[in-house]
Amino acid sequence: MTKVKSFPYEASLKAKWDTQNAFDYAIKEAAKAATEKERAKADQEKLDSAKFIIREIRSSNCRFSSPI
Repeated sequence: MTKVKSFPYEASLKAKWDTQNAFDYAIKEAAKAATEKERAKADQEKLDSAKFIIREIRSSNCRFSSPI
C-alpha cells in the first residue's frame, strides 16, 4: 500500500483508537466516582452508628467498671 493510500486508513485507525481511549477513560472515571461515593456512604453509616451508640450510653447513664 502506498503512503498516499495508507493515510486515510491510518487516520481512521487513529480515530478509532482515540474514541476507544475516550470511552475507556469515561468508564474508569465513572467506576472511580462510584467507589468513592460508596466509601463515603459506608463512612457516614459508621459515624451514624457510633453516634447512636454514644447517645444510648449517655441516656442510660451506664458506668463502666473495671472487671478486676
